[in-house]
Amino acid sequence: MKKYLSLFLILALVAFVIAPGWAQADSGFYVSGDLGANFSKSVGFTGDSNDVASHCDALTNPGLSGCRADDFRYTNTFIPDWAVDFDGGQGILLGTAIGYSIGDNNPQHIFSGIRMEVEYFYRQSRHNQSSQVRGLSGATQQKIDRGEFASGPYETLGSVISHNLFANVYYDFDNDTRFTPYLGVGGGVGITTAGWSSNWTRTLDKEAIKQGLIDDGRQDLADNEVYVDRLTGSSSSTHTPLEDVLWGFQILFGVDYTLSERTSLGLKGRWVKFSDFSDGLVWDPLRSHAPYVGANNTNPVSGNMSTSDIEFFGISLNLKYHF
Repeated sequence: MKKYLSLFLILALVAFVIAPGWAQADSGFYVSGDLGANFSKSVGFTGDSNDVASHCDALTNPGLSGCRADDFRYTNTFIPDWAVDFDGGQGILLGTAIGYSIGDNNPQHIFSGIRMEVEYFYRQSRHNQSSQVRGLSGATQQKIDRGEFASGPYETLGSVISHNLFANVYYDFDNDTRFTPYLGVGGGVGITTAGWSSNWTRTLDKEAIKQGLIDDGRQDLADNEVYVDRLTGSSSSTHTPLEDVLWGFQILFGVDYTLSERTSLGLKGRWVKFSDFSDGLVWDPLRSHAPYVGANNTNPVSGNMSTSDIEFFGISLNLKYHF
C-alpha cells in the first residue's frame, strides 16, 4: 500500500508544480486550496473468516476428540459470521486543485461557465469507538448471548484516512455581483486506511464454558478437561490498519466571493461516496496460540472486514488564484 501512496503523491505533486507553468495571464487557468472539516456517516462492517469450530482446532483440542467432519470447514471459502457497527466520525479536510475555466474571457463562449480541474484532497475521520460484535450465525450469537465471552467481544475503529485524486467538472452561475454560485461533480480514486483492532476473549468461568457446551448438546466436549481448560480465558486479538484502494464519486456545490481581479474566497461543500472497502486481517494470538488450527502450525487462519459505508460530507473554505 505504501508504494501506491508514494506514487499517488508524486503524481499529484508533479501536476501541481508543472501545471501553473503552462498558464499565462488571463489564460483561464487557476489554482485553489481548501481547508475545512469532514463528517462521515455511521459505518457497519461485516466479518468473515476460514476459522473452524474451536474443538476442531488442533492447538486448542489436541487429538481433536469430539470433532466431527461437518465441524471442520477449513477451506478457502470465507463465510460471513459477525458484524459490528460504529457511529459517524469527523475530522480535518485539506485539498488543492489546478483548474481551467472554459470561456473565461469570453462570456459568449458556448461553454462559458464550465470549468474543469484535477484535485487532490486529504481527509481524516476520527471514529475512535469500540462496539460490541453481533453474530451473523446462530452459533456465534448464542455464545455472545450466553456470556461465554469475558467482555464483548469488541472491535474498535480508530481513524479512517484517505488520500484522494479526483477530476471535477463545475458549472459557475455567472451574475452581476461579486458572488458566483456553482455546482460540480467529480470522480477519482482514494487510498483509504482504517485503524482497526479486535478482542475476543473467553470468560474465565470454567463452569460457564462447560454449560455452554452442554446447552449445545456436546456433553462429550464438556467432559474433555484439556479442551475446556484451554478454551477458558483464551483470547483472539489483532491490532492492524485495514487498507484498500477505492473508486469514488462526489457532488460539489458552493459560492465564491471575488476579492480582486485574480483572487476569490469561497465556501465549498461536498458529498463523497466510495466503492466497497475490504481488507484481510490475522488474529495473533488466535485462541491464545499462533494463528493456525492444524498441528505443527498448519492451516493458517485469517479473516476479512468489509463495508459499503465509506462516505462523508465535507465543508471547507476555498481560496482561488486566477492566472
